[in-house]
Amino acid sequence: MNWLQIKALFFNSFAREVRNKTLIFVFILTIFILLIVNFGMNYMANTFLNDQMFTSLTQTKMYAFYVVILFWNNILAALLGVSSVKADIDNQIMFHLWSFPIKKIEYLISRIFGTWAIVLFYYIVSLVFAYIIFALTNKDFTLETGVLKSFFVSTLSMLVVVTFAIFYSLFLPKIVAFVTVFFTSFLISSANQYFAFSDTGFKDMNVFKLIATIFNFIFPRIGNLNTWANSYLTPGTELKLSIPFEISHFLLTYTILLFATWFILINKNVQDRD
Repeated sequence: MNWLQIKALFFNSFAREVRNKTLIFVFILTIFILLIVNFGMNYMANTFLNDQMFTSLTQTKMYAFYVVILFWNNILAALLGVSSVKADIDNQIMFHLWSFPIKKIEYLISRIFGTWAIVLFYYIVSLVFAYIIFALTNKDFTLETGVLKSFFVSTLSMLVVVTFAIFYSLFLPKIVAFVTVFFTSFLISSANQYFAFSDTGFKDMNVFKLIATIFNFIFPRIGNLNTWANSYLTPGTELKLSIPFEISHFLLTYTILLFATWFILINKNVQDRD
């Protein structure tokens, strides 16, 4: 692979998305929600809670805002993902790029990870703003290490969302692709939860269990990644997952998803040129 070309396209993707109006709007909305959460919970604490309960609440605010940020990040990942490669196709930019000596897989990797990087950038900036505001308004506030650990794990699920969004955008309209990403994520998460907490497993196999089995083993386990990330936010919670197995499963299934997206991209290029 030509890493210089990948690096150039990566930063091109990052620079293009950082000017995206959707990103700016979501960030402004995030700050607005942050202020509401902070001052609203402070008002309730000062009015109804004692000092011990107030100290506990200052940490709960960060966790609550973290959950909101995670939700917004998945929406942002899908929104940017469905436009990342689709915009290059619609504007004929992709065919111009491919006239240069760059491999299709290099182009795809740079677009996926460039989009993922801007989502992480938003994620980090939002958490930094939250920490600053909470620290200024609550002198006893400290940043728990669980938030940082959860952050690193949850970024993997965002990478999957970005890739699914690009995959669907290659053969579906943007809005349909956006909705399909969340429908797919819901099915995967539901299947993951079923096999993680159900005692029946493969017993009494039927059509619904067969579908759940496919979604649980064939695709990256978004639900298990979120369960793993959430375990850092609730210390003492027993994590009923094998981390080495989950990492191995993620690497294998994500590689399959990546090459499936690459295959669709190549065929779409051929069809569009014809």
